[in-house]
Amino acid sequence: MIKKTLLISFLIGFSCFVVAQNYYAENAFWECLSEYYAASGINLDEEVDALENYFVEENVLESNAGESYYRLLKSIEETGTIAFDLNYYWFDTLEMHSVIKEKNIEMPICAKAFDYYRSTFPYKQSKAGKFEYSQNKIFSSDNVYNEEIAKTICDVLSPIDFEHRFYKMNILMFIMTYNELDTGLARRLPPMPEEQENNLNECYVLTVFVSSDNDSVLVNSKKVLIEEVSGIAQNYILGDVEGAFKLERKLIDVDLIGECYQSQLVISLQNDRAASYQTYIEVQNQLVKAYNDVRDKKSMEYFGEKYDYLNEQQQKAIKELVPQRLSEAENQR
Repeated sequence: MIKKTLLISFLIGFSCFVVAQNYYAENAFWECLSEYYAASGINLDEEVDALENYFVEENVLESNAGESYYRLLKSIEETGTIAFDLNYYWFDTLEMHSVIKEKNIEMPICAKAFDYYRSTFPYKQSKAGKFEYSQNKIFSSDNVYNEEIAKTICDVLSPIDFEHRFYKMNILMFIMTYNELDTGLARRLPPMPEEQENNLNECYVLTVFVSSDNDSVLVNSKKVLIEEVSGIAQNYILGDVEGAFKLERKLIDVDLIGECYQSQLVISLQNDRAASYQTYIEVQNQLVKAYNDVRDKKSMEYFGEKYDYLNEQQQKAIKELVPQRLSEAENQR
């Protein structure tokens, strides 16, 4: 559902304007969208190129040519099937709208003019306008089928149109969104950030398990909500848990801070092979958030600023005080 929302946002909510049949609209859209994501440090050209090259390497696309995109869509139109073994987590790398919203980055001025131009007659008669209309019609129905999406796209666009990056991006997102093999954790997972602990002392381990049973999450065998994971993990990192981890703190000497107690906690993230990839990523993000929040608290305590505002030496001190120890265990069962 999250991926579908992202796709619809691109196909509909961020549509472009046009004054002539010369890709003016698509060019203007792409430049504006690139500016939008660049504000969050995302190079949209590089991300789309990387995904396209991966599709070619995996033989999903025959080549980078627009004709290859068109043939792929015609194949989907005939079979209704999108089933490729793709080990690529593009949505999680790019993170699309979530990245922008979390950083409260405003829409560029060019985007604010789109709604007006979309209401004009030239736009509605343009290829870009017809493309948007066809997708609006498809996604307004209760049931969306792969072959219908592919057919409406092919009815509007020709092979040469897929030479344009705007249309390439939409088709790549369509494949990534509706790929029927993109389920479970048998696919490749992104690496855990920072330290990986391989030799775990059970006395210091907090186990977080993502189950295939309705994508439930267990923390030390207790079922919890995903949104509770970060708060629970923070309490264990800080040692604010009654009767837990009596040996989890070690007295150390940290530059700029002095003597202080360092948590010895290791968080072990485990999963069923059939567990949802999306749920796994959400839980992983919750654990990373827990460490980031604890570092912010300690940064405020010792330096009066949040971690991101500290200088390099201060950040080094906080990372030593609050090391991020996350262990990604082998898939269970």
